[in-house]
Amino acid sequence: MNPPSAAVARLIDVVESGFIDFQLLQELARDHELDHASLVNQLADYVARAYASSAMDFDTADVIVNAAFSVCTSEAFLAANDRELPEPMFTIYRAFDEGEYVHPGDLAHEVPEIKYTRPLIEAYVRPVAHDA
Repeated sequence: MNPPSAAVARLIDVVESGFIDFQLLQELARDHELDHASLVNQLADYVARAYASSAMDFDTADVIVNAAFSVCTSEAFLAANDRELPEPMFTIYRAFDEGEYVHPGDLAHEVPEIKYTRPLIEAYVRPVAHDA
């Protein structure tokens, strides 16, 4: 697994608090010649890949993607992004969200992270096979 970019590494450092400040996101994006949506997508992609390779545990990954979702649903972000949530961040957020709770009909021994999040993230990181 490749190490995160400098901008993504900085976001991971600050997101341990569970919060990403939109101004910091904008500054990091500008400093690394990215737009803020691209940077948050890079963050989410890195987290998904780190989780899939077991380099990051579910709880840590979940905190980070929740913080990414939070900043992406802030009025400042939405106003600057045509009121749209960036992809793949939103897809990755939803995959982790599914692992946060027991779903109706789940059996007592089923672990939501394993039943829902893991397969969704594995499908996301799996290379797409192209017909020759």
